[in-house]
Amino acid sequence: MKIILTTSVPKLGKRDDIVDVRPGYARNFLIPQGVATFLTKETYNEVLARRANAQKGQEKISAAAGEIFEKIKDTALEFAGKVSEGTHLYGSVTDAEILLALNEKAGVELQISNLVDCPAHIKETGEYAVSVKLSDEITTKITVNVIAE
Repeated sequence: MKIILTTSVPKLGKRDDIVDVRPGYARNFLIPQGVATFLTKETYNEVLARRANAQKGQEKISAAAGEIFEKIKDTALEFAGKVSEGTHLYGSVTDAEILLALNEKAGVELQISNLVDCPAHIKETGEYAVSVKLSDEITTKITVNVIAE
């Protein structure tokens, strides 16, 4: 039986996917739970329209991400802090501080969720690479230097 998923279901598919499942699974679980609907001509046309709108939205997001990429690529941020013996900082450099400095330096408005592979607290001096995910396809790295004051 072919159905259309209205929400993502692990190991089955994501929203608006047309999947083939056993009739009992569809009638007794998926449709009553509200995670799927029967495949009809009307629902199929609705899915095609939603996919077309989603594609247009994705193109706009990719264009905006490309502009931000050009602004932040090869960006290096530098933080200075008081150091105890060796390279250990008294405080720490947080991901929020990195985000704030990046937004100010590049003139962009990124969210904390855009920072990938960023430690929550940097407590040692040194050079760190932080990935910035702008969209599903576009990711770049910035350099964070933590030095002694």
